Amino acid sequence: MSAAELKKRLVAAKSQYIELAKQDIVDALNQFRDLVPDLEKFKFPDKDNEQRITFKLKGTIPMCYRETVYNIPISIYLSSMHPYHSPVCYVNPTEDMVIRSNENVSKDGRVYLSYLHEWRYPGYDLTGLIQILAMSFGEKCPVFSKKSGKTASQSTSVNPWPTPTPMVCL
Repeated sequence: MSAAELKKRLVAAKSQYIELAKQDIVDALNQFRDLVPDLEKFKFPDKDNEQRITFKLKGTIPMCYRETVYNIPISIYLSSMHPYHSPVCYVNPTEDMVIRSNENVSKDGRVYLSYLHEWRYPGYDLTGLIQILAMSFGEKCPVFSKKSGKTASQSTSVNPWPTPTPMVCL
C-alpha cells in the first residue's frame, strides 16, 4: 500500500497525528508483511457506545514454538490518538481454530498485555507491540486447532497449535 493510500485511510479514521501514525504503521508493515491496513467500524472497549470508522491492521504474526513458526491471526485497532494512545488487539481465530484464553487473552480474543497498559509514546510502538505479542503467544499459544470433522464443542481432543508454516525459527 502506498504512503498516499495509507494517509487517506488515516484521514478517513480521523487520526489526529497522521504523520506519526503513518510512520509507526509503515515501520510495522516493513517488519510484519502479513499484516494488511484496513478500515472498520469499531467500538473501542471502555469508551462510549458509538462505533467509529477505525484504522486497523489485520493478518497474521509469526510466533515460535519448539523451533517451528506458527502464524497467529490478529487485528490491531488504532485510536484516533495513535501513537499517543495504545491500540486494542484481538486474536481472530479462523473457523479451524478455537481461542485458548489465558491471562493475556480473553475468551472473546481480546489481548491484555502490560505493554498495552503501560503504553507511552515515543518509547512504545507497533513494531515493539507485535514483537511482544509474538513472544507472549510463543509462551502461551492463544488458539487451538480443531480436529478435522468436529466442532470445538464436539471435540474432546484439540491440537493446541495452529498449522505450522514452512519456516524455521532462528
